[in-house]
Amino acid sequence: MVKNNGKGSYIKYITRGIKNHIGRFLAIIAITALGAAFITGLSTTAPNMRASIDAYLDARTAADIIIKAPYLSADDIAALTDSGYADKITPAICLDADIDGMSARLYYLTLGENIVNKPVLLDGRLPNNHNEIVVETSGTYIKNIAVGTVLTFGVANIAPVSAEYTVVGIVSNAWYFSKEKELTYIGRGYLDTIIYFDISYYESLNFYTDALITVKDNAKLDTFSDRYKEATDEAIQAFEALGENKDWYISDRETNQSFLTFRENANKIEAISVVFPVFFLLVATLVVLTTMTRTVNEERLSIGTLKSLGYSDFKIASKYILYALFSSLIGVAFGVISGFRLLPAVIYNTFSTMFHLPELSYGFYFGTGLISSGVMVISILGATVYSALHTLKETSAALLRPKTPKAGKRILLEKIPFIWKHLKFKYKSTLRNVFRYKKHFFMTIIGIAGCTALVFAGLGLKDSADSITKVQYSEILKYDVCLGVDGSMPIGSLSEYLNNSDGYIETFQKMGYILSDKKDVPATLIVVRNAQAQNLNDFITLRERKSKSPIKLTDGVIISEGISVQLGIKQGDTFVFDGREYTVYKISENYVNNYIYMTENYSGFAFETTHIFVKDSALSGNADQINESLSALNGVSTSELLSETKEVFQRPLLQINFVIIIIIVSAGALAVIVIYNLTNVNIEERKKEIAALKVLGYHDREVAGYVYRETAILTLLGSIAGLGLGVLLLEYVVKLMDGINMMMGRHITPLSFILAFAATFLFTSIVGVFMYGKLKKIDMNASMKDME
Repeated sequence: MVKNNGKGSYIKYITRGIKNHIGRFLAIIAITALGAAFITGLSTTAPNMRASIDAYLDARTAADIIIKAPYLSADDIAALTDSGYADKITPAICLDADIDGMSARLYYLTLGENIVNKPVLLDGRLPNNHNEIVVETSGTYIKNIAVGTVLTFGVANIAPVSAEYTVVGIVSNAWYFSKEKELTYIGRGYLDTIIYFDISYYESLNFYTDALITVKDNAKLDTFSDRYKEATDEAIQAFEALGENKDWYISDRETNQSFLTFRENANKIEAISVVFPVFFLLVATLVVLTTMTRTVNEERLSIGTLKSLGYSDFKIASKYILYALFSSLIGVAFGVISGFRLLPAVIYNTFSTMFHLPELSYGFYFGTGLISSGVMVISILGATVYSALHTLKETSAALLRPKTPKAGKRILLEKIPFIWKHLKFKYKSTLRNVFRYKKHFFMTIIGIAGCTALVFAGLGLKDSADSITKVQYSEILKYDVCLGVDGSMPIGSLSEYLNNSDGYIETFQKMGYILSDKKDVPATLIVVRNAQAQNLNDFITLRERKSKSPIKLTDGVIISEGISVQLGIKQGDTFVFDGREYTVYKISENYVNNYIYMTENYSGFAFETTHIFVKDSALSGNADQINESLSALNGVSTSELLSETKEVFQRPLLQINFVIIIIIVSAGALAVIVIYNLTNVNIEERKKEIAALKVLGYHDREVAGYVYRETAILTLLGSIAGLGLGVLLLEYVVKLMDGINMMMGRHITPLSFILAFAATFLFTSIVGVFMYGKLKKIDMNASMKDME
């Protein structure tokens, strides 16, 4: 046996192999880099977001629990301290009031470093006397009040006489890190400002309304974890025992608007990251596997030569193993490094329009990087080893002879004479080539189908997100103003603002939870007077989602579809709300929040008006202008425009749309690389055939048409299969993204089907333009180079 231990020659042999197939080498690097970056980046975004907010809340000593009561004494605070569960307690007076034409939340507490929900100074200074205040930093709804502004107001039960208060500082409270609406039961239903007073300058105040509490050792726990929730719930139970027979309302971070909004967005990012990266990785890995398998098969002559010269099977196979290893390792290295840093930062920064965010904490999630890299590298190496060993089983003599061409077979179309006979020779040749090589046929179609599915699922997900606000606030909710009223509100006082009696409807509303073994789902009960029940569909559309069939409120209890999705409740099932059991008559289409609709006949209790829906057509003037007047009416506690509510839900969806666009762009990039790689391999292994066509007199365009016709047919079939696969993928992802208070839309526009289909052909065309130069460079002498 001949031995050849020349390391230099062997290294040259390997590097020559890379150089000869540099296009494939770079394509494998690009595919593995894109796949690794996508899966690591998207999979670590939600954990990084949560870790950043968790650290932020701990650094700002954000409350774990808040106890509210009409009156909390010093003894109550002492009892809470002695319970053994509280780490820090900051007593405060908190109330909402109308001041200087604004809905304001007023806090009286000891301003300083060692307090819960610590307001951190951003500009100016802290108060030095009772006539100085600091205000919360501005957001989308919180007004921008500059240092030096003087506000004049009085506060009932505290400082009833109007006085001047000078704003001396701007602060940031971690409890209000969202820039979106902070709800209140006064004015238009949301806060315009939050004002902080230093209670040490108000000696006459000897009571509290709030106890802001951090639980012992909770700062060591992840605020989004089950362990944190268990520890908090344990402390709440202890405090409930202390507050028994007292009018205490105990809440935790689960009721905080900023925390809930952020968590829902992080959960949606996580839901996307569960499926898309895995699917992305499978497509990328499959294409690379195909490339390496075909690379080994192309070099049968080279392998046979080395084998006849006495090289061991291991040494021969090492060339391909190293080729695959180098390309995949380089790719995943670039992918993992960029994925961990780039994608989370881009997505996180898009949420800065919704939240006052701290800097992103980059955690190195070793498991995610290892899995994404390991799966891809091992898969590529496994396929390479299998292909090499399968080929090396043959004798040197067999390898030195060209592989026997696959026997031609009649394709199905040939059995349909009235079609086949009318086809030109070039089309017959194309169709035979497409269906002749089954492995190539299926691998190409699967690769293209995977890319089309990813693009379509991204587009469909955008449709789903967009349809939430479009359908919810245009087709389902049709009123313009919602008034919150109390018992002192005489309905007749609305008459001067209404020009017809059918322009409003009275309802009783109550928030609560539907309890089940699975989870507790928040819902709002809406009860309508029997006499007005027939008119509800003029204000809120009750209909079945798929059939769009209208639902009559007078026929029974109706729940919104989100409740059905979350709890698996179907028509005819029973549920418990506020201690009463109800039977589901119908399930109504709805996307934002959860509702239970019924007439007073089905409610089981006496009707009392709490909210009035008003339509713009019934208002004597513009809704925006009249909203201000309505909110000032005696007995009106809140007045909210539906258009403003729509804006609140649109903004977070815009951020989700940005993430979806990243997915679509990434899927498009993958599609280009995949199609390039498959086309490149196809041309490489058919050089002799293409050269022979040139010898026969085919011009460059005719040669390109010969190759591209096959690609077009495979792209067509792959795209059609991809749309079907994309529908299944989208359906799964949408269900994962459904939240407790928001159900993703189920509407896919025809345009998404068209765009996904057209995009795949566009990517194929782009690749075709780049590959045309390669086709032109093929020398017709190549038809004579292979051994016969």
